[in-house]
This record gives sequence, C-alpha cells and structure tokens, in this order.
Amino acid sequence: MAGKTHAHPTRFELGRNFFLLMVFMGITVFVAYFPVHAFSGPWNSFINNVIAMGIAVIKACLVIWFFMGVKYSSNLTKMYVVLGFGTFLLMFLSFIDYGTRRYEPVRGWEKQTPTALQRVRDNTPIENTGLGDPTP
Repeated sequence: MAGKTHAHPTRFELGRNFFLLMVFMGITVFVAYFPVHAFSGPWNSFINNVIAMGIAVIKACLVIWFFMGVKYSSNLTKMYVVLGFGTFLLMFLSFIDYGTRRYEPVRGWEKQTPTALQRVRDNTPIENTGLGDPTP
C-alpha cells in the first residue's frame, strides 16, 4: 500500500472548471433572457430549452468528471457511472413517453362501483357466485 496515493485534481484544474461552469451559467442566463429568433412561435422557446438543456448536460458532465472524482477512478467505476446515468436517461425518456400519451380506455378495464348484486352483461352472468338467478 505504500506509495499508492489517491489522485486529486490540481488547483489549476479546479479553478479552470469553476471558470467554465461560470461561463456556462452566463450563457444559460443569456439564452433565457434573449430568445433565439431563428424560428417564430412556439419553436422559439423550444430552441431556447434545447440550448439550455444542452448546456446543463455539459455542466453536469464537468461536475461528475472533475468534482466527483470520476476522472481519477478506475475503469470499472467509470463504467458504472455511465451505466447509471444511461439508465436514468432511459427512465426519464420512458416517463416522458408515458406522460404524453393520450388516455385510451380499454373495454372491461373500467372502474366499476361495488354492488351487492350480480354483474350481468347481455343476459350472461359475469360472476356466477351461485347465490341466485343470474337474470336481471
């Protein structure tokens, strides 16, 4: 164990990354207050959101890579970090897909109010409990 030390980022790297994070924050604020006029209507805010999300991803990667120490970790740790955030991204996209779908009722899955009477559809008993005549 002697001679094996844990690597740390240098002060120069920390200062450089802090400066980069501040620059990206300034760009994010600039994009938020000055919309891109390449498109008109709802596409204008969509383009601003895409730019802001891209900058946020870059900032998150900088924080993970340098401040969380993934850069100085083993390849196994790097693989787990990539797999973890990939799984998170897949879950995020799945929830977006689920949340934007239209509600489509399925026949037979409707919520039914509880009743003491037998349920009958087309004079055919659905639940035959043997407690009485199934005809309404």
